[in-house]
Amino acid sequence: MLSSYENEKQCASKTPVEYSRLKEGISVTIEKFNTAYKPVEINGSKMKQLLYGINEYD
Repeated sequence: MLSSYENEKQCASKTPVEYSRLKEGISVTIEKFNTAYKPVEINGSKMKQLLYGINEYD
């Protein structure tokens, strides 16, 4: 998200510490989201079928 921000140079030059913290915070948040909502154990499993009502044999 921030990697495509058009004013990145301007923000990084005026508030480098805050901008770095913001980028790091967003990265951590994305990682947490992926961990919480895309667990490897659920993908392609019986649990996925139960949670989402998916039947692979229709």
